[in-house]
Amino acid sequence: MLDLSYRRGKDSWSIGSDTVDAKLRIDLGSGVYLEPHARWYHQSAADFYNLYLSETASAPDSMSADPRLGAFAATTFGFKFGVATGRNGELSLRLEQYAQKPSDQSSALAELQGLNLNPNLKATIVQLSWHLEY
Repeated sequence: MLDLSYRRGKDSWSIGSDTVDAKLRIDLGSGVYLEPHARWYHQSAADFYNLYLSETASAPDSMSADPRLGAFAATTFGFKFGVATGRNGELSLRLEQYAQKPSDQSSALAELQGLNLNPNLKATIVQLSWHLEY
């Protein structure tokens, strides 16, 4: 079974985002399955996001350099392996690789040239789950 979704959003801070998510459940028999997963995400920066301040520019009323508020693209690739445990349960293992690449990583200011002010982020996700309905 293929589960494919697209989501678009915009919030009060002017962050716009797009997400495409796909999972394909492959039944292997005897209550065992494999589920490959792929996700692509993109967001624009909040209207008060700035990676740095300049001495020559006037300071804004509100400002944040939090990378979660900046523009970036991210991908997730992995799979989930599951097995039924009785009639009402399931044991599963999920392994995924997440990668995030910020759009704004450097500065036009001479003093900051060559510095990676907002580095890429990578994470490996391992999740063991036991689901039991009662």
